[in-house]
Amino acid sequence: MPTNTDNIDNINILQIFSYLDCSTPEIKTFQALLTEPAGATVLLLQKKLNIPRASIYDQLGALIEKGLVRKGQSDTGSLFFAESRDVLLSLFRERSDRVMQASNDMETYFSQLPDEPTYTPRFSVIESAGAAENIFHDILRSREEVSHWFWPVKEMLNTVPNDVFRSFVKERMKRNMAVQILWPKKQEIVLDDYSILGPNNKNEQLREIRILQEPIDTTMTYIVYGNKVAYISSKRENYGFIIDSAELAHMTKSQFQYLWKLAKLYN
Repeated sequence: MPTNTDNIDNINILQIFSYLDCSTPEIKTFQALLTEPAGATVLLLQKKLNIPRASIYDQLGALIEKGLVRKGQSDTGSLFFAESRDVLLSLFRERSDRVMQASNDMETYFSQLPDEPTYTPRFSVIESAGAAENIFHDILRSREEVSHWFWPVKEMLNTVPNDVFRSFVKERMKRNMAVQILWPKKQEIVLDDYSILGPNNKNEQLREIRILQEPIDTTMTYIVYGNKVAYISSKRENYGFIIDSAELAHMTKSQFQYLWKLAKLYN
């Protein structure tokens, strides 16, 4: 059974506070303040963070402007405090309300435009280390009940950041989206050693894994979902691309299903 500590370890605090437009240095300064409920001086923060005093002043000024930090006064000079939990939660709720209102306004705006088809590219290339994350987001947006993954897992564990894996697994489960996964034998791992991929329980994870015997091997992934096929390269090349083609998706899925029948169930 997961503990509270496990839940905290799975929370990406940098991502959470980025929704309030905070930079990474600002978030680290704010985290340091959270450990000082009686307030902290700039000198104390400088010792904790080991960065120039001028940088601390800049970050504190930005955090005060965003409503995350208060400035007080003591006999020895200025003290800075992290805002209360209620204030912090209200800032996130306000941002959420504004985003929801913007979404409603955009829907109204689109409803007033002529109903013309939107161009969708057949071929989308992502040439960056974030290729996998972009593709994962596209899969989630598709809401396909089942996607099919030819997945060299060892290679991908070195390519995709841990927080991207965690976020995708969590959101996929939330949306009740299942996956069928083929691993080449040379890429096989012990799932219990990789908590970022979720517990080793196919029913809990809506996930079934089968192992392809040698000599089949690859360092590149492909994923079939709906009418799309996505490809993710290894870290050495750092790119991905998505092809939107019903014919290609049908052909690739047929090949996947043939290999699926030949593969052995992962134990």
